Amino acid sequence: MDAVDGVNTIGAPGNVPPVGARPAGAGKPAEAAGSQRPAKTFQQVLASLPNTGDRPPDHLGAEERLAWAAREMEAFFLQEMWKAMRRSLPETGLFPRSPGSKMFDEMLDQERSRLMASSGQLGLAALVYERMLPHAAAAEGRER
Repeated sequence: MDAVDGVNTIGAPGNVPPVGARPAGAGKPAEAAGSQRPAKTFQQVLASLPNTGDRPPDHLGAEERLAWAAREMEAFFLQEMWKAMRRSLPETGLFPRSPGSKMFDEMLDQERSRLMASSGQLGLAALVYERMLPHAAAAEGRER
């Protein structure tokens, strides 16, 4: 049983924070290290990231690299979901699909997944970001 102050919180309405909200204590390791930067939400960090590239730019800090990785993970998840949905459709029609049309569908799914992840509307990347943020801040403090 998950309880806070003796109250059962499993399934209790109102106990789920909104997507992008910082959990209590998030970012404290960075503040303890003397960082005076104001806390930014995932949406603010995501808006500052480039939408292209297979790697995060080298000049990004730990928070930005974490947001980039979370967005890429969400895009990969969405791409796999699109791929599974396409496989579930029966191939019907007069003509079989050509290898070129299959490649086009894969590229379309990849780009659609990147756009969906960049919008930040699904929330998977925001959840990963918020859960990993304290660990990234602690790791950044150890690197210095």
